[in-house]
Amino acid sequence: MASQDTCRHEMFVMMQWERPGLAVPLSQLKPISNTDRNTK
Repeated sequence: MASQDTCRHEMFVMMQWERPGLAVPLSQLKPISNTDRNTK
């Protein structure tokens, strides 16, 4: 998870990209095609 200050209005997750990383809004991520319905 990204820092609490970053997540004040929306949930962000940290991705490995370059140091120190990249915080991406969770709402913008899409599951991979073989993810089951319960997980989605």
